[in-house]
Amino acid sequence: MTNPEILTHLCKLIHNNGYKFALDDFGTDHSNVERYIAVHPDIIKLDRSLFVTAMQTLETSKLLKSLITAFQENGVSVLMEGLETEEEMFFAADMKVDMLQGFYLGVPEAIAVAFPQEVLLPERGRVNLVKSSA
Repeated sequence: MTNPEILTHLCKLIHNNGYKFALDDFGTDHSNVERYIAVHPDIIKLDRSLFVTAMQTLETSKLLKSLITAFQENGVSVLMEGLETEEEMFFAADMKVDMLQGFYLGVPEAIAVAFPQEVLLPERGRVNLVKSSA
């Protein structure tokens, strides 16, 4: 979305209706401080590239820790995404993020594996997630 006023307005509508949302891939492309200020997300998902860079030097590690602390002090939960190794898990724990996400913790599963055979969808009623053999 290129119009920040429209984006800010839409995000206010979302919040005013009781929904929460995340700003994904923070630290890449348009998912930056300017976008954070415009949308006031409930959750910041830090892009993998941020912590990979921060793991390389103490200076960038301190900068990332300060950024995480600033988000949390403003009531925003911080999720570190893209964790693939035990070393990255320990690093994330040292950063004191609120949530973790990545293949090291588990791989995505098909919906039929992750949920019961039947779920209730608001617009469609009960939906069977497992194909019948008939």
